[in-house]
Amino acid sequence: MPYVFEMRNDAEQVIFDMTRNGGNILGTLTVTGTTSGWQEIDLSSVLPPRCIPWIILSQLGSPGASDGEAYTETTATKVRYNIGATSPTNQTRIVYGFYGQGTGTNVLPSGWQITLLNDNDAYSIGDRFPVWGLVGRGQVSGTGRTTKTVTFTGGQYPLMAVKPNGCNAAVEQLAYNSSTNTWTFTIGIYYPESGSWTVDWYIYDKTPTAKSTGWIFEIYDASENVLVSSKYPPLAIVAPFNPGVSNFPATQSFASGRSYAILATPRPYYFQSVETIENDSGVIIGTQVTTLAGGWAISGGDITRARYTHNGWDTMMTFDRAPATIMVIDVTNL
Repeated sequence: MPYVFEMRNDAEQVIFDMTRNGGNILGTLTVTGTTSGWQEIDLSSVLPPRCIPWIILSQLGSPGASDGEAYTETTATKVRYNIGATSPTNQTRIVYGFYGQGTGTNVLPSGWQITLLNDNDAYSIGDRFPVWGLVGRGQVSGTGRTTKTVTFTGGQYPLMAVKPNGCNAAVEQLAYNSSTNTWTFTIGIYYPESGSWTVDWYIYDKTPTAKSTGWIFEIYDASENVLVSSKYPPLAIVAPFNPGVSNFPATQSFASGRSYAILATPRPYYFQSVETIENDSGVIIGTQVTTLAGGWAISGGDITRARYTHNGWDTMMTFDRAPATIMVIDVTNL
């Protein structure tokens, strides 16, 4: 069915419509230290029909560092997480929800007052679940391989998506200062070695619950808290990025004519190898450490994951080998 609802910005550009899949929130939690293996959350009683669950870590490890290892996965009705190799006092922030992209013939439950369906006839946004809304955006620029930081004040569980332009980049770390409620995102640029580039960044968080004034479209819950607002365009999830964990580089293609960004747990793709160095007699006389790290490059509808050699980087880096969750989102006209 064609979409019948649009949110537009002041330039009359569509920022959300029913061809997009709203990123709805089902829950958040904070885990201190490690978990005893995989932990599972069953969403079968709350998940709307034809909808797909998702889970992402908004922060892993101690403030200012992405130390530790974490893994997430989903099934048709469940989300799972496993956190290890981190300090007992480190905190991991977890958010999970769903987006409508499945197929089937089940009708939606009765009793919902406002329900907007996407083109798959699946729940997109409505009056039952808050959505992740766009609360900040901007751009960083520079030359060559480096890092840039972005500071965001306020919020609850902010997530940053990035759209690299002329470079390969990822969100490396997220630090939180509880005394000032300030979040600092570190963006890593891994390629090119030299030359100019830009990275567009988008910060999403639980949509602020206070009512807005002016010409704004908003959906409230029974307590008149804002769930959806055109002031904060909803997160529009396209699909998971999943071309195969072991493939480097790897490219996944999406529809042309749109603008895309990557939303992932803060950390680059990372791998470190240690090779022994032997003399002519076969005696080990040293080691050679090679660090590979990288993120994503976006060209039109093609999104590519790659790693680059970084000899000389800190050999004590503790980045996991891959972000636990990676999602492609639609940022057209934002």
